Amino acid sequence: MAFRQLGESAAMLAAMQAHQLDAAMLGVPWNSVARREGFHELFNLATQGPEYPTVIVGALRSWAAANEETVRRAARAYTQGRLRLLSDKPWAIEVFRKYLKVDDPEVLEDTYTQFTTYYPSVPYISEAGMARLLEHRSSSR
Repeated sequence: MAFRQLGESAAMLAAMQAHQLDAAMLGVPWNSVARREGFHELFNLATQGPEYPTVIVGALRSWAAANEETVRRAARAYTQGRLRLLSDKPWAIEVFRKYLKVDDPEVLEDTYTQFTTYYPSVPYISEAGMARLLEHRSSSR
């Protein structure tokens, strides 16, 4: 098996379309585009993978302690953005359209469904996911 480093999901999808790759690990919204174009999903880490914190915002304790208001504002902004995503679908679709640079209504709809399904409404890391992360960190030293 040969592995290639192609960077962005768009490049991986283009390589699959050109039959230069047999498989790729695609994120939202490229997984939707791939399914629409007839590619088959082998497995979905969001639903079939082990619990693992993949999007984490962190800081050194010393920095967080010295910048409590910044930390508080960042956490509040993230939570408010998450609530807006869940309560204002047209706004969320427009944000996806703008920043993901996707105009296909079906892909945008599927992207919204994935984001609202896979991400918890309260942004906590599960105990199982944190235990797995700590185990991997300790074994990599």
